[in-house]
Amino acid sequence: MNSIFAITAASERVSTRGDGSGEITFTVTNSSARPLRGQLRVRPLGSTKGEWLNIAGETERIFSPNATQQVVVKVVTPPGAPAGKYQFRLDAISVVNPDDDFTEGPTIDLEVKPTEAPKKAFPWWIIAAAAGAVILVVGLTWWLWPGGGTKVVSEDNIEGDSKGALSQTKTETMPNGNEKFPETVPVDRAAPAVASWGPNRLDIFGVGLDKGMYHKAFANAWYPQGPGWEPHGGIFTSPLAVESWGLNRLDIFGLGGDKAMYHKAFANSWQAAWERIGGQFISQPAVVSWGPERLDIFGVGLDRGIWHKAWDNGWRPSQNDWEPHGGQFISPPAVASWGPGRLDIFGVGLD
Repeated sequence: MNSIFAITAASERVSTRGDGSGEITFTVTNSSARPLRGQLRVRPLGSTKGEWLNIAGETERIFSPNATQQVVVKVVTPPGAPAGKYQFRLDAISVVNPDDDFTEGPTIDLEVKPTEAPKKAFPWWIIAAAAGAVILVVGLTWWLWPGGGTKVVSEDNIEGDSKGALSQTKTETMPNGNEKFPETVPVDRAAPAVASWGPNRLDIFGVGLDKGMYHKAFANAWYPQGPGWEPHGGIFTSPLAVESWGLNRLDIFGLGGDKAMYHKAFANSWQAAWERIGGQFISQPAVVSWGPERLDIFGVGLDRGIWHKAWDNGWRPSQNDWEPHGGQFISPPAVASWGPGRLDIFGVGLD
C-alpha cells in the first residue's frame, strides 16, 4: 500500500444531535508530486450502519500535487436507532491504481444519542375512505341525472408551476350545459434522467426539493453509498435531460428560473459551474448524440415552436442563439438518432 494521500480529522469523535444528525470535517492532502484523481469513501466499522454516513459533495475529485481539500462527512441516524458507541473512517483511493495507491484515514468515534421514535400517526385513511365513498355516491348521482355528465380533457402543462410539476387540466360540464372554469391538478414532480456510457455504469440525475440537481452513479456499487445523493447546485424549473457520447462523458441540461437552458458536463471530472446557453422555453429539454463530440438539444419555446441547438466542437448556431423549427406543440419534444447525420423529432400538436 502506498499512502499517497494524507488524511486528518478535525476531531477524534463526533456526536449526533437530538434529531440524529451530526458531521465532521476531514482534510485530505495529495502527498505526491503529480495530480491524482481520488475516490473518497466513508467506511463504517463494526456495527455502524453504512446508510448513516454520507460524504457531502463529489466523492470523486481531482487533487493537485501537494494540494489539500476539505471533506465533510454527514451523519444521519433514523429515529429509534440504537444509542451507543460506533466507529467509522474516511479512505482516499486512487482511481487509476486503486489496489496500490490508497490511504486509510483515522478511526473516528461516533456517539449516537437516543432519538424519539416517530409517534404513530392518526389513521386519516379512515376519514379519507369515508369521504371517498360519499364522493362516489354523489358522483354516480350526478352522472345518472338527466342531461348531466362529466367530460375530462387532459393535457401536459409544459409551462409548469413554481415546483416544476406537470399537471392535468380538468373541465366539468354542468347539467345546464355550461362549463366550469378549468382547475389545475398536479399529477407528477420532476422525473429523473438517466444515462449510461458503458457496461455496469449508470448515472442518475434528479431535481431535489431545493430545485438543485442531484446525482448518483452505479459502477459495480452505488456512489455515494447509502441513501445519499451528490449535490450539483443550480435552480431548475423542469425535469433534466442527460446524454453520453462516450466513455467518461456526460452532458446534463435543464431549464433555470429565467426559462433559459443551462448545461453542465462531466469529462473525467465535473465542469465547475453551470453554463447558460440561452433560449426561452416552456418545456423540458430533449437531447441526443449520434457520435463523439456531437449533441443535439431541443425544446419548446415561448411561441410553442421547436427550437434547436447543437454541439459540434462548439455551440451551433452560437453560445446563446437557437435555431427555430416551427410547429405548435403542447408536449415536450422527443428525439432519437439512428446514425450520424440523422435525427427524428416528435411532439404532440395543438390538435
